[in-house]
Amino acid sequence: METTYRHQVRWANDEYAVLDVSIEKIALYDNGRYIGMVDRIPEHLSRIEATVFRNGDIAFDRDVFLVGDRRDGFELISTSFQDGYAGSGSGWDQDMAVGRVYLRSQKVVSSRYSRLYNPRSYRGHAPISLLPEDEGWLWDFGADAISAERDDYGAYYGYSSDRSSGFRSSGLFEAESTYAYETEFGASFSVDRKASIRRVE
Repeated sequence: METTYRHQVRWANDEYAVLDVSIEKIALYDNGRYIGMVDRIPEHLSRIEATVFRNGDIAFDRDVFLVGDRRDGFELISTSFQDGYAGSGSGWDQDMAVGRVYLRSQKVVSSRYSRLYNPRSYRGHAPISLLPEDEGWLWDFGADAISAERDDYGAYYGYSSDRSSGFRSSGLFEAESTYAYETEFGASFSVDRKASIRRVE
C-alpha cells in the first residue's frame, strides 16, 4: 500500500501545533504487484486532525484504515482514534464513516454501512491503519524529521534537490516494525509492517 498525504499547519503556539492532514491518494499492491489506486476520496473519510506537542507527542482525532482484499473488494473506514483499538470503544458504530473503494473509477464512494468490517464480529479482514507508524517522519519534527540533513557542522533541516523530477524531495527512509491491536470483541492482531517514506514538496 502506498499512501500520499498532505498536511498544513492550522495554527501553533509555544506548546503545540494543530495540523490538518488529508489523504490524497492510496495505491494498492498484492504481493508487490500493483492492482489499482484511488485519488478521489470524500473529505469526511480523508481528513484527520493532528495535534503535535512540543515534546514530540502526537494526538489524532481520527483513525483511518483499509479493510478487504481483491476477492471481496476494499473499504475505507474512519473512526474516532482509539489508541490500541481499531474502530472500537463506546459509540464506534455511530461515529464510523465508511467508503467503498472502486479501483476502476479510482474513487471512494460513501456508504451507510460496512460489508467487510465489524469490530464485534471478525469476518476475516484485519483493518490496516493508514496512519504512519513513525509519526516523526510524517510531521517532520525533531531528530527523525525526514528533511533533516547532515553537514560538517551537524544536523540541520533542509531538502536535497532532485532536479530531474521538477520537485524537491527528501531521501527515502525505510523501517520495519511490528504493531498489535485488538477489537472490542477480543480478537488480537499483530501486523509486520515495512515502511518506505519520502517527503515531497
